[in-house]
Amino acid sequence: MMKLKLLAAAMLACSLAAAASPEPDIHWPDGFAPQQADLFDHSELAIAAPCTAVWQSLVDAPHWPAWYPNSENVRLSQGSELAAGRGFRWRTFALEVPSHVHEFEPQQRLGWFGHAKELDAYHTWLLQPQGQGCLVVTEEVVRGPAAVALRREQPQAMHQGHALWLERLAQEAVRRSQP
Repeated sequence: MMKLKLLAAAMLACSLAAAASPEPDIHWPDGFAPQQADLFDHSELAIAAPCTAVWQSLVDAPHWPAWYPNSENVRLSQGSELAAGRGFRWRTFALEVPSHVHEFEPQQRLGWFGHAKELDAYHTWLLQPQGQGCLVVTEEVVRGPAAVALRREQPQAMHQGHALWLERLAQEAVRRSQP
């Protein structure tokens, strides 16, 4: 029952956030601002865990598939966690996506470029302490013919994927923060 309430709250928060304007505190690289997107999503969720636990869950990319079902086969170019400039490959939305970390401010900001057939993307995460918890904002800009097709054929797909990611991230961060 608690999981259903968490999921319902996460989905409501994400649904409301989808209509929100882009987060003004996001740092967008040249060519990847929301107004330049063929597909854009803004999602956010207040998570009842410290930002340190949220951050650790995000940078521990090889373990995403254990808790986020829209990720598969995450492989880092080196090391065991995401880091500034680090490359990684993974599958998401049924695509193999070579990616590399662009923005890396521990406990605060994480952003990466991803490239797949007929699309280029920039996905960013902003973590803001809120009392004992953490407000997590994630936004993504996607450009290219595949982004246009996804927006036309499944306009809510990216938002639903991000809502699920946030809901599962919340569960993972809470799990990591427990003694």
